[in-house]
Amino acid sequence: MNCRVLRTLKTRDSIVWITLINKGYIEFAKNFIMSIKKNCCEFDNSSFFSSFVIFCTDQESYDEFKNEYNCVLSSSSPLPSEIQQWETKGYKEIVFKKLDVISCTLKNTVADYVGFIDMDIVLFSNPTKLIVEQYISQYPDVSIFAQCDEVLMNGMNTCSDRTYCPSICTGMIVFKNDPFLYDTFDYNITTDSQQYYGDQDYLLKKIQDKNVKYLTIDRNVCINGCYPSLKDTRIIIPKETCTVHFNYLYNYMKKDKMILQGMWYC
Repeated sequence: MNCRVLRTLKTRDSIVWITLINKGYIEFAKNFIMSIKKNCCEFDNSSFFSSFVIFCTDQESYDEFKNEYNCVLSSSSPLPSEIQQWETKGYKEIVFKKLDVISCTLKNTVADYVGFIDMDIVLFSNPTKLIVEQYISQYPDVSIFAQCDEVLMNGMNTCSDRTYCPSICTGMIVFKNDPFLYDTFDYNITTDSQQYYGDQDYLLKKIQDKNVKYLTIDRNVCINGCYPSLKDTRIIIPKETCTVHFNYLYNYMKKDKMILQGMWYC
């Protein structure tokens, strides 16, 4: 994997944000970028310096963004170029690739933290400001901050256990750049993809085995796809919301629900 782009990022970055896309996710990446512009929440502003790097699994996605953003074209074995259904072989190949790009970034940047963010997300505020002010500064001993991905019942909208959440989301997650974490991202695609549903439950098992401290982000701040009525009716976005993540949806439904919520800007 070509990490030259990562080595040239600004030394003042507090967080390097990364994502991973293929050709099938180009329009979602464009919508994500449009949400940044529409809601004036650029990663890099005068107070909270950060970079945004797009890892691309194919030439089509790389060519789409290479002239405007920091892009890295994966040089490993080819991955599916279209959106994959959950739990399929192609899906697991792609999501486990997340662990590779997170590891690559941690080892090749001087930033204190690396954040991964999925492209089926809409941004409403600056995520660097959120993480630095409300989490890193208040919890300096915590190594991982993540979106809670639990399906909560009875109208509850809080994580069942923020310090030991059973379902953290790798679609919105920030890692301290600590060498102690580096082997957390090592995996065997043949055996681990058979044993685990995907990268999330695999990573959770690894960090719990290593006793890594992690903390989930308030669910009104990072809304997941199980937020009440998100799939059915237009919701009112809480003022504290930073991200809305359209997960827990079949791929063909994501765009429809974004349109329903007035969050499709392309």
